[in-house]
Amino acid sequence: MVATLIKNLHIFLKITWTLISSLAFMNCNLFRSTSILCASLLIALPHFSYADEGLGNLERLKALKNTKVTSVSKQPEDPFEAAAAIYVITREDIKRSGATSIPEILRGVPGLDVAQIGSDRWAVSSRGFNDQLTNKLLVLIDGRSVYTPVYSGVNWDSQDVPIDDIKQIEVIRGPGAALWGANAVNGIINIITEEANNTIGKTASVIVGNNEEVGNARIGGKISDNAFYRTYVKYSNHEESHALAGGQNHDGWDNAQTGFRIDWDKTSHDNVTFQGDIYKENVDRIAILPTLAPPFAQSVTDDNPVYGGNLLGRWNHTNSNGSNSILQTYIDHFSRDFDVSREHVTTFDLDFQNTLASMGIHEITWGVGYRLTAHNEPDRFYFEFLPHQRSDNLFSSFIQDKMTLRPDEVFLTLGSKFEHNDYTGIEIQPSARLAWLPTKNQTVWGAVSRSVRTPSRAEHDITQILATIPFSGFVEQVGRDGFDSEDLIAYELGYRIRPKESLTIDATAFYNDYNHLRTFEIAGPASGDIALPLTIYNNGYGESYGFELTTSWQVSSIWELSGSYSFIEIDTHLRNNSGDTELVKEDGKAPQNQFNIRSHFDLPHRIEVDNTLYYTDDLTAINIPSYFRFDTRIAWKPTEAVELDLVGQNLFDSYHPEFSSIPSLPASEVRRNIFGKVKVSF
Repeated sequence: MVATLIKNLHIFLKITWTLISSLAFMNCNLFRSTSILCASLLIALPHFSYADEGLGNLERLKALKNTKVTSVSKQPEDPFEAAAAIYVITREDIKRSGATSIPEILRGVPGLDVAQIGSDRWAVSSRGFNDQLTNKLLVLIDGRSVYTPVYSGVNWDSQDVPIDDIKQIEVIRGPGAALWGANAVNGIINIITEEANNTIGKTASVIVGNNEEVGNARIGGKISDNAFYRTYVKYSNHEESHALAGGQNHDGWDNAQTGFRIDWDKTSHDNVTFQGDIYKENVDRIAILPTLAPPFAQSVTDDNPVYGGNLLGRWNHTNSNGSNSILQTYIDHFSRDFDVSREHVTTFDLDFQNTLASMGIHEITWGVGYRLTAHNEPDRFYFEFLPHQRSDNLFSSFIQDKMTLRPDEVFLTLGSKFEHNDYTGIEIQPSARLAWLPTKNQTVWGAVSRSVRTPSRAEHDITQILATIPFSGFVEQVGRDGFDSEDLIAYELGYRIRPKESLTIDATAFYNDYNHLRTFEIAGPASGDIALPLTIYNNGYGESYGFELTTSWQVSSIWELSGSYSFIEIDTHLRNNSGDTELVKEDGKAPQNQFNIRSHFDLPHRIEVDNTLYYTDDLTAINIPSYFRFDTRIAWKPTEAVELDLVGQNLFDSYHPEFSSIPSLPASEVRRNIFGKVKVSF
């Protein structure tokens, strides 16, 4: 056994050293990029004769074919047959990506724009309109919305789900508002964690690298024959990013988090889930605040506290006649105290859905929901919410009918969400989806949908100083009661084909028609220290169109190749003699072209070699040049209980910029990241 371990270790180190030696000579040149990718593949060629040992990719292929998704229709279905642009990231995909955060996992999804702004900040969007707080993308974790209604978006640093606990991530590009409601405009990301009965045992992992250190421990077990639990603790520490102007950006942060999950099969028809998390972060931040005296700005450095927690309960009941009911409730609280923004938000949510027993060609699902959001915002000189405390109510219902027009071949799904919120009143968001399966290996689908992005509290109630006009006064933004929802009518057409068991191709085209887009207008004459008062209107409109192509090819039992390409064109316009200068920037804030190529090798002696090449077009509106990125992962399992990983990310550059967002924060560049990981199971 010792001799075998030494032999395996020798092979592992040989591959590792060859890759590291090659990477030392890399730069951003495309030829070099392709050469390194090919070199990485060639490293494995001498071992192809051991194909019988490389079963991991075949097992992954079988698992993918058995995968079911629920985000499209709120009922389990085969993603290959779904009438939506859906992409599934499996547990194996997550492991082999080498990613340590959810945004990093999402980089390979077609149609998504993922960019790191700083050490603790990300911009993630679907089909354009990207920003640090992307307001047209709904993100869920086990059915719990993590979209903040105060500023409209997701605080990605606080979504620190243990990577090994994620079962799969379902990503829908395009509207999903007919089921999920407002703000599911351009897409939905649904992060689903493993059931407790699938995480029995003890595991511990440690990551040590030049940019981050992460420790995670999990214990799972049985409470009784039909009840299971798991609990975890996680700590992560992240180094500060590199400032675009040079030096360090003072945006390092750390997070301590713990949580649990209990799954109980109360009867053969009833399943109950309880789960929760609590966390505390410390975030360093430099804020550049406007002043009236030269140099008209001051730099403030602070250690900002962030904390929060959530508790969720779900009851799933299936009747003997095939009908199904799900009752879910959760409470979520978080507090973020920064110099440029403060949030103290508590959310209570109650949701019920029911799928009726099949009635001929009809499969009907309906549901009702209620959400209460309470927000308390203390005053600071630079911003103020009036009123300081506010509670908002959201009432909702939906109905959906999936009709079988031709058995096993043609399906038509009609549905709509009906909501009432305290800002814009009643919102109706219908959808029609058609799926045609001409053969068992082909799916043609089309959809027409309406969705809305409702106003945030900031757009309604805030007064905020944004900048200084030298020797004149401040630029001030004021919220407006009359600001209406942004709305979208989306047209989608998709085609999937599996010409053979080992090859899948997925293509989607879309056209989006936006109306009532947000614009910033001059609110009135200058007064006192306010030189330029701005307020928010709906004087914008626009359209976007594009396509996404994804393919996955199981070349052999030990080698899988996959990749994707995305194209998008965005054109925005102004009406009513608008003086806005911000909306037009959306045309150049999304990369027109993106692609990635991924290679997964299963080598003898339980060694895995994974390589990914990314390309992202330039962002002309914010002066971000195009870039290539290369990631690699080498893993070895010397025993069933131990796994060793060596991961390199962003290997072509010491650092490069990916996005620039809030003017009050200095621009950052993403560093090269190299780390080792040890995972032990007991």
